[in-house]
Amino acid sequence: HYQFTQDERSLNLALRFSERSKSHLLYRDILKQNPDQVAQRDALRSLQSEWNKLSFVLGQQSKRSNKELFKQLTQVEKKLTKALAEVRVDPLAYRKTIDQPSHTLAQIKNQLHPNQQLIQYFLGEQQVYAIAISKEKTCFVKTDTDSLAQFVERFLAVLGISGFPSAIQNQEYLLLANTLFKQLMKPVKAVIA
Repeated sequence: HYQFTQDERSLNLALRFSERSKSHLLYRDILKQNPDQVAQRDALRSLQSEWNKLSFVLGQQSKRSNKELFKQLTQVEKKLTKALAEVRVDPLAYRKTIDQPSHTLAQIKNQLHPNQQLIQYFLGEQQVYAIAISKEKTCFVKTDTDSLAQFVERFLAVLGISGFPSAIQNQEYLLLANTLFKQLMKPVKAVIA
């Protein structure tokens, strides 16, 4: 149930998009600072997601060719800056965290040792996207999934059980581990050692 490409242009676009998906870094930091401000956190995450999408689309074309889109991006950026101030997050420090330069496929390959591989995952609505890179091979894979987050939560819960696991717990562990292997590792196993 997955599709993949080894086309270099697609891989470079995927790498750029995954860099735009770093809003979880801000989300994690805000969770530490303001554990009770759920509504503000969710509003921030929504704004950052909107900014990511607009920025990515604009990055594929010139700003002059789409003034309306650039105007939308500017408005979202103003709202995001205001929201960051309300939860006492320094917008400049945040931008330095989120706006790190994305690396090309060639740059990443140059930094890898022969026995190293890189795998990066990012989530869509009902898909998991994976980029796998080694010195010799590369692939960009899309796997359809509808409940990956739930599988991961259940898997972590089973791992956290203290004492000797029961037969049912052991069976659940094996089932979840197999499911996660199929969704996360099997699609890229041709690239990784």
